[in-house]
This record gives sequence, C-alpha cells and structure tokens, in this order.
Amino acid sequence: MNVDELIALSRDLAYSGKEYLEIKREIAANGASEEEMKAILRKADEFIVNYELASQKRAGILNQMIIGGAFLVVGLFAFAYTYLSGSTYTVPIAVILGGAWILRSNYRKYRQPIERLLPKPKETFKSKFQRF
Repeated sequence: MNVDELIALSRDLAYSGKEYLEIKREIAANGASEEEMKAILRKADEFIVNYELASQKRAGILNQMIIGGAFLVVGLFAFAYTYLSGSTYTVPIAVILGGAWILRSNYRKYRQPIERLLPKPKETFKSKFQRF
C-alpha cells in the first residue's frame, strides 16, 4: 500500500476507537517499511489524541443533553401541577421550551461526525515587532 493510503487507514482506525498497538499491527500487516512505519505511527498518535479530545467534547455535549432533558421533565411536571391547581402556565411553558431547545441543539452537535468535533489548530499570533 501507498504511504498516503496507510495514513488514511491509520486515521480511520484511530477515529473508530482502536488503540495504538492495534493500529501498529494493522499497518505492519499491510507491509510498511520501518521508516514508513515510524512516520505513519507518529501521525496515528496525533489521530488518537484528536479522537480522545473529540470524545471528551462529545461527552460534554451528552451532559448538556441530559441537562436539557431534565429541564424538559421538570417543566412537564410543573405544567401538570399548574394545570391541576388552575394557575398560569407561563413559567412551566418557558422551562419546557428551554429544555427542548437545549436538548435539540445539543443532539445536532452530538450527531456530527468526529472530524467536525476535532479541535482546530491554534494560529500563533505574531506582533508587529516579531514578524520577520
């Protein structure tokens, strides 16, 4: 296989949650030389780190979805209580809508592919005195 194809394979394996040794075995099975193997494994290590960061971000999104669902459930109980007591529905409806909005917006983020959740590389800022 070509080096670019092996790098793409290592990226796919890393983004599917495989560990470093599993990726190393797979690349060795495809017949890469030692120098190619080192370069590919360096890239695979970056892919694994990016996958872990994206997984952490996805876990944070899941926590926000749970919070939105909790707001939705509390709002439904408050709505049922205000309905039975005969008072106004303004606050419970606002809580229900807020919880539904939080849940829906975070569900959209959660369904995105891993590549869109990866952290963007930071650009180094150069002041006007350190440009050259």
